[in-house]
Amino acid sequence: MMAKKIVFRHTPKCAGTYIWACLKTVGDYMSLGPLNNFPRPCPSSIIDFFDIKNTHETGVVEHNCAQTVPQVIRAHDCLNHINKNTHDDIFVLSNIRHPITMFFSEFYHHGYDQHKLTWKKILGDDIDKYIDGDSDIAAYRPQNLNQWSDQYIKTLTLLKEQTHLIILQENTQAGLDRLEDCGFTIERHPTALNRTPVRPNKYKYRLGDIRKSLEPAINFYDQFVDNY
Repeated sequence: MMAKKIVFRHTPKCAGTYIWACLKTVGDYMSLGPLNNFPRPCPSSIIDFFDIKNTHETGVVEHNCAQTVPQVIRAHDCLNHINKNTHDDIFVLSNIRHPITMFFSEFYHHGYDQHKLTWKKILGDDIDKYIDGDSDIAAYRPQNLNQWSDQYIKTLTLLKEQTHLIILQENTQAGLDRLEDCGFTIERHPTALNRTPVRPNKYKYRLGDIRKSLEPAINFYDQFVDNY
């Protein structure tokens, strides 16, 4: 096992749950989430070790390290200050997905989980309004597809600059192979963990309009994949 610790900067809706199931086999692990959903606090020693200042996402979701600093740690936002240029003893990992399927998955998925009402307030529940730019959703979210495209490009740009490895949802196993090539020993989880009902017709709804609005993000992703 490598001495380096893994920080998984988890991009939602990009096979992160499956990747995390595999990463947990590397060693001691801890996952962080919003305090309002996971009120058990993260130990101060771990907050200090990883220099976590974003305190809204320091509730412990799951862990098997009571007093030790975990070999692998995951969060959506509060670990974003850690990058490959600032910590020689940390391997920074993230994940991404094609813009079209990522958008559809993000928009539709959360209607099935326990936080349904919360996510409807954040993402909206009318995809036509979002596509047409008429949505009225949380101000800190992209208000339409053009803004969503800009945010996607910004996110992928930062990940390219700041992480050691980005695993593609479309080629997850190859990404895990590359992680093993970096010296980590990983057990592959036997099944995909996402239990969200598959509704393929939804993933084709107004596809032409969505593809047109997301064209800059799609082109950016395609260039990234070509050089991957």
